[in-house]
Amino acid sequence: MYENYVKWLRKYGSSEGTVEVYERNVRLAMEHKGGPLGRILDRTLAPKTRRAVMAAMRSWARYSEDEGLLKELRQVKLPPNVRKNPKLPMTAREYSAFVKALDRSGESAVLKAVLGIIATRGFRVGGVLRLTREEAAQGLRRGILPSDTSGKYRPEASIAPFKKHLQALLEYRTWTSVEDLVSPSADPDRRRKSATIAVERAMRRVAVEAGLDPEEMYPHRLRRTVAVMFLQKANNDLPKLCAFMGWRDLSTAMQYVDYAKLEDIEAIWSG
Repeated sequence: MYENYVKWLRKYGSSEGTVEVYERNVRLAMEHKGGPLGRILDRTLAPKTRRAVMAAMRSWARYSEDEGLLKELRQVKLPPNVRKNPKLPMTAREYSAFVKALDRSGESAVLKAVLGIIATRGFRVGGVLRLTREEAAQGLRRGILPSDTSGKYRPEASIAPFKKHLQALLEYRTWTSVEDLVSPSADPDRRRKSATIAVERAMRRVAVEAGLDPEEMYPHRLRRTVAVMFLQKANNDLPKLCAFMGWRDLSTAMQYVDYAKLEDIEAIWSG
């Protein structure tokens, strides 16, 4: 039973270390006297181990679905307070409201560009702040941006055009990285932190203009939203999502599958 699961993991590009950890955690969970849930709720487990078990079981559920081992797939049902969980991606309506508010906001051109790149390309804040002027110029010419993890160019399209944001950055003549534009007066040793705080505050201000709860809005939530939107466009192709987001492990992409395949997708994702 587990041999086919291991083959499935390898087919999707999981490293040998990940395969070994997942196979061991799934085996221990399935053979636990209380079943998988009993294993997850075992109070003797360290938090890190419990998270590893949960990640492994999510992959097992995905494998079971792909291989047709489940007679009836139990769809994910979100609780009524789903909108109050800031870890969840934004709905399409929330995303649209935020992007429109960003375009008409009074934020500086630099902050608009940073948030625009995150909202269309799914970069981490640090990835945008590290972006050099040369990379921005290449991105404008070629229509692609370097990965914020590997530094290599990847050809996958963003979920929306982002060239206008690069053009806005290139209007400024002398700068080494984007963080120099966001926090030019900050001490060099603290410039990254200062720039990150500035971006987070700008996002909250735009959220207020969009009629959204600013306490639930932060840059990484935009990244999560882009991941779900891309996964829907890619028909749940996890390797493509990993390449697009710059993830090395399939397990990271798996946590987004539930959001992209909700049974009540019209009510939740379409807003």
